[in-house]
Amino acid sequence: MKYFGKYIVIFCTLLGISALSQTRYEQDFLELWNDYNDNYAYFEKQHIDWAKVKDIYQPQAAAIKDDAQFITFLEQVLQEFHNGHVSLTTNLPSSNRIIPSGNDLFAEKRGNYYFIADVKPQSGAEACGLKPGMQLLKFNGKAVGEELKRFLPKYITSYNESMYSYALNMLMAGTHDTQREITLIENGIEKIYYPDAHKPVRPEKLLDYKLLPGNIGYIKNK
Repeated sequence: MKYFGKYIVIFCTLLGISALSQTRYEQDFLELWNDYNDNYAYFEKQHIDWAKVKDIYQPQAAAIKDDAQFITFLEQVLQEFHNGHVSLTTNLPSSNRIIPSGNDLFAEKRGNYYFIADVKPQSGAEACGLKPGMQLLKFNGKAVGEELKRFLPKYITSYNESMYSYALNMLMAGTHDTQREITLIENGIEKIYYPDAHKPVRPEKLLDYKLLPGNIGYIKNK
């Protein structure tokens, strides 16, 4: 028994050394990974290889030096969900706008091409002349297809429609600190639009409300 006890002490000591060797950011990443591993309900439905996500990102977490780097890092990790409803409760000026609430236009992939699918009424995108059906060519001077790679999952190399949709609309939403430059091709000619240079037209009333029969309150966002 004395040998068994000795090995237990050695094992626990090694575990302690391993924990101490992890940086604070690596420990925080592992806590986030475990929280999602235990509680996220859609891994199978979305075909997410969460174990591979851990293998990809844990070594990166060990090299992080400050909180700003860590926020950017976690934003990249959460992109593996390709789900706009999964996000942090904090961000940086350089952070991407949250989708779908941060989008004033929506896009879709058709074959090897990209098109505007919808434009939010009374938005900067509408004010600058963007319309559904227009073919997207570049975002901030770079080819749309290449820029999408920043938002596509890293645990897989073959992407489905949902992954492309998420990546494309994250790209179109842009970041908080940079004005978007969107290049389209119209009749064989490239044309550039600047949606953030146009202020959205705000309706006089943001909400419509009334009392329905049965003492039920009705509120509608215009």
